Amino acid sequence: MDLSGLENGFSLLRAVDQSKLPKIISRVAQTIENNAEISDAFNADERAKLKEVLSLDEKDIDLMLLTIHRCFMYVAYHGVKPQSLAQKFGNNLSEQTADIMSKAWQKYGREITNTLKQNTLSSNRLNTIDWHLKLQVAQGSKSRIGEPNVVFQLGSGNGDNDCVIEMNHDELLDFYNKLETIQEQLDALS
Repeated sequence: MDLSGLENGFSLLRAVDQSKLPKIISRVAQTIENNAEISDAFNADERAKLKEVLSLDEKDIDLMLLTIHRCFMYVAYHGVKPQSLAQKFGNNLSEQTADIMSKAWQKYGREITNTLKQNTLSSNRLNTIDWHLKLQVAQGSKSRIGEPNVVFQLGSGNGDNDCVIEMNHDELLDFYNKLETIQEQLDALS
């Protein structure tokens, strides 16, 4: 997850009245914590008040909320500590805004992370893993034994979305290293 493409959102956060941001940032954090959509953070009346108070149009309100949301998702995904948050966003946010974000992350970060751990990105879950070694023995015309491959069958339980993957030694090693990286990131969130 990265924050590219949010330059306009960061500009909005730097430009708005900083005294209004703590409540807005807290509301976005609470929305993520409650596993709700960012569009549900503020009702229509509250959005109208935001437009008036911040002198922004609807599109800019949405962009500002999305930027705050993506910042929280980024720090949750990367396991950024509250004290490091200001440094992480130092180039994009004003010092005051980064401090407000840091305080909100300190308050809501653990619950946001726990909520995100419960979410799945897909409706399919891996239920079974079967594997076997595939080795081609020597043929009459060839005296060499073929390269061994491993074949994985990954099953979702319903049989519709089963996946079969065949890998040689190098591909398997690369896959293993990627799984190790994923495990390290999951451990960092725990």
